Amino acid sequence: MSLCKLSSVCLLLLATLSVTGSLFSQTASLTGRVTDSSGAIIPGAKVVVVNTATAAERPTAANEAGYYTVPLLQPGEYRILVEQPGFKSITQSGVVLQVDQRAEINFVLEVGAVSEQVEVTADAAQLNTVEASQGQVIENRRIVEMPLNGRDYNQLALLSAGAVQPLAGARYGGFSSGGMRVTQNNYMLDGVDNNAVDLAGAQRQSEMVKPSIDAVQEFKVQTNAYSAEFGRAMGSVVNVTTKSGSNELHGSAFHFLRNEKLDAKNYFDDPSKPRAPFKRNQYGFSVGGPAFIPKFYDGRNKIFWFGNYEGTRVRESNTANNTLPTALMRTGDFRELQQQKNRTIMDPSTGKPFPNNVIPAGRFDPVAVRLIELYPATQTNNVGANFVYNAPRKQDVEQFGFRFDVNLGGKDNVSY
Repeated sequence: MSLCKLSSVCLLLLATLSVTGSLFSQTASLTGRVTDSSGAIIPGAKVVVVNTATAAERPTAANEAGYYTVPLLQPGEYRILVEQPGFKSITQSGVVLQVDQRAEINFVLEVGAVSEQVEVTADAAQLNTVEASQGQVIENRRIVEMPLNGRDYNQLALLSAGAVQPLAGARYGGFSSGGMRVTQNNYMLDGVDNNAVDLAGAQRQSEMVKPSIDAVQEFKVQTNAYSAEFGRAMGSVVNVTTKSGSNELHGSAFHFLRNEKLDAKNYFDDPSKPRAPFKRNQYGFSVGGPAFIPKFYDGRNKIFWFGNYEGTRVRESNTANNTLPTALMRTGDFRELQQQKNRTIMDPSTGKPFPNNVIPAGRFDPVAVRLIELYPATQTNNVGANFVYNAPRKQDVEQFGFRFDVNLGGKDNVSY
């Protein structure tokens, strides 16, 4: 095989591993050790992890060292059942796993009959002995309930240590992490690269797709020592996972309104006129559940769906303080410019100033004469900043999403 072909294969393999690692990062994993009350290991103990929302089961068994591992778990609440002949079975409920979390929960079985069971409902102590990354998970409750200007979940990333707002006027928005530029963050949506690739940040946001916050289950901002599987950037990794369906039909509806009634007037606006108009309406819904058709098909515990829609309508105006030619300037008389700004108008044919800063009528370009008539009259006698205009701005945005999750069995599931 030629060096060129070998290099291509290597690059393809690295890209595949990178994508696979990113997809894995959208899930959580659970590990731990099973022992008896004396600390002796219990190899072969059966461990079943059950998703309380979908009833999907993930069975496994402890190895010869007493350790068990269950990878690729969707973020959410779980129940763990551990049993072994000759010991009381134990059930740990209320285990909440977050996106990209590596949790460790150990179990101690007591000697007894299999029919005897120990039920643990308190929150389990979850240790992380697998990785050293530092980050902050923003869970669904904070995403939905905390006030957000424009319903932008990125603003909540500032809750993470080391994250600060970008400089005023930053084209890409988002946030800065660890002293890096805002473009040095790595955005992922359900394990897929979600970084802006448009020219010069024309979209004016850091990620290509900004999902509705009603469709976001949670997201994690990793700011330090994250795994090499992410790569790409020197800032933070923003790991977003969307909501999925469950065995119970659930949903939400919303309508948020903001207008100019409670806004302060722009400094340059005419105080005798009303505030410039500003109206923002954001509305939509989300709904999810099992694939269930009465009398035909019951997909509970197997197939789940979730969909959402959000519409945004913005009607606003931007105050612009412009400079227009005065009435004298329209006739070629620029003496005001010389008096107020000490500027002279040069004759391009001689390189010398026009007498009295006045351009003779015979030197006027006929095209310029017609164009000057299109300019409105100035509002003040100033040479500069003499016309304030509220330019209207209209924005209509529609977005929707749909997700399917299929539980194929104890070892396989599909999301798309």
